[in-house]
Amino acid sequence: MKKVIEDHSVAAQFHDAVHEWAVVAVEEHPDNEGECVCGQQNLLYMYTIYNSKKQETLSYIGSQCVHHFKRQDLDMQVSVFSQLLALKRAIEDRKKITLTSDYFSRALLEWLFAEGAFNNARNGYNGEEDYAFFLKMFNKRKKEDISAAQNRKIWVMLNSQVYPYIRDHPALG
Repeated sequence: MKKVIEDHSVAAQFHDAVHEWAVVAVEEHPDNEGECVCGQQNLLYMYTIYNSKKQETLSYIGSQCVHHFKRQDLDMQVSVFSQLLALKRAIEDRKKITLTSDYFSRALLEWLFAEGAFNNARNGYNGEEDYAFFLKMFNKRKKEDISAAQNRKIWVMLNSQVYPYIRDHPALG
């Protein structure tokens, strides 16, 4: 795997080349038969990484190989993409999704904000306030303290913004 990364990077050494890459997509192999560029087989989650310096993608990388990059931000990207895929499955299975750690994390909410999932015509395509609201509600320790009006807003935002964004996102195959 190190040789593959070095061959597809500007930097010649693996420890430098790892800084050129970011996780940009994830796919779930339905039969656990995915294969990593290193040759490891039987992968369930297969990640695509992107090199911004060479503007090149590599598919597929297993989560264990991503951990060899020894970058906390990449490990966090793997975690967020795994959460996104789990959330997409829950949406497709029509499960009741709540704004709790069962389906969300602060990192996932931050990713949704950065990707523009909270932007819409109602907020002038500036989702900062909606993101702040979601984060505030997510951070509440006592969910029973969330008012009926706040719960309605959460429900509306989940159904009209978050679900369609995740369901249709091309990076979540």
